[in-house]
Amino acid sequence: MRADLLEHAGALGLKVFECDLTEADLLGADELWISNAVGGVRRVASVVGREWRSWSFFERLNRLGVPAPGW
Repeated sequence: MRADLLEHAGALGLKVFECDLTEADLLGADELWISNAVGGVRRVASVVGREWRSWSFFERLNRLGVPAPGW
């Protein structure tokens, strides 16, 4: 899963890097996803009261064939 995300991120114009995130980083994100080998890529709908209702990059990953079963 991780390799799929890293491979396709550039095609979406995303810069990929690893770092520790703070709660403020998460709350300031345009969209948020989590991933693992079993569930694929999943959209995050809310964190600490912050809600997301649009995931344009997630939809683009899905169209590129990155495993993304959604909810």
